[in-house]
Amino acid sequence: MDLRQFDLNLLVGLDALLAGKSVTRAGARMHLSQSAMSGALARLRHVFRDELLVPVGRSLELTPLARDLVQPVRDILLQVRSAINTTSRFDPATAERPFSIAASDSVTTVLLSGLLQHLASQAPHVTFELRPVGSRAKDDLERGTLDFMIVPAEYVSPLHPTDVLFEET
Repeated sequence: MDLRQFDLNLLVGLDALLAGKSVTRAGARMHLSQSAMSGALARLRHVFRDELLVPVGRSLELTPLARDLVQPVRDILLQVRSAINTTSRFDPATAERPFSIAASDSVTTVLLSGLLQHLASQAPHVTFELRPVGSRAKDDLERGTLDFMIVPAEYVSPLHPTDVLFEET
């Protein structure tokens, strides 16, 4: 396939469709109407010569090809986001960027509260969104909508580098 004839924005829609298995949810995630998302799905079906999502009962299921596309599409989008967000040097004093962090209440209280107070003076225009730990946090990290997690081992994503921050007994 000639990439000059392929709308690369369709990959973002494909990722939303594959993750949500729903035209309505994918449209909401993409800020598109259900009919616009259906149109994107039709174009994707034509490109891949596959239904991608098929009705099974009252829900949609991924075809074998769609299941095979989940990780490669996600990886491509993460690489593109990383390339777009690359800057020459991070300067906390002038940076204007939101960060999202998943952490438990105890980690937030013991570890992050002091750190965030310190960062407020060092990086006055950087904001932090604290999110709860759980399976959704892992999914958000893999989708690139979460920047960082401080979590127990069972929530760690094998797709991202990890390090032991502390051990609790």
